[in-house]
Amino acid sequence: MLAEKNRDERAAFAVRLSHRGHKIVINLLARIGLTALLFSYVFPALFGATIHFTGSFWPDAVLYGAVFAGVCFLFDLVIAFAIDLFGFLTLGIGYVLAGLFLLFGFWLIPAIQLQVFAHYFPDVFSIADWGHAILAGFLIMYVNWLTKPTARKQSRPSQ
Repeated sequence: MLAEKNRDERAAFAVRLSHRGHKIVINLLARIGLTALLFSYVFPALFGATIHFTGSFWPDAVLYGAVFAGVCFLFDLVIAFAIDLFGFLTLGIGYVLAGLFLLFGFWLIPAIQLQVFAHYFPDVFSIADWGHAILAGFLIMYVNWLTKPTARKQSRPSQ
């Protein structure tokens, strides 16, 4: 009886985990596809020559959309490490300063990510100035908001 209950619980957990994994993959693919659309069509249409992507939608923009997702992930890791280190070394005061920066300067993070991407791939992607990087960063932020993973509902175990 106990073995059947454990097997049923494991099967239900595997189904929940599988469903959550599919949602994460679908969100990642949607983010890469929307970023590729931004790179190849939206940025040139809105900003002209100030933001320039060299290449076609398939496969160039899709591949660079995936690379941009990786650059953003690494950038987020570096930012998190720097905030933690700064907060630790200043005995907690740095967390307040970092919180204020994130509260008032959250819109700069996607612009910095775009500038970092343009720095490492200058043959493919270029941004003329920070003003256009900030405006394009708002579009990147909107795509990230659309494709963000949703929080799981916490449920109590049945008794």
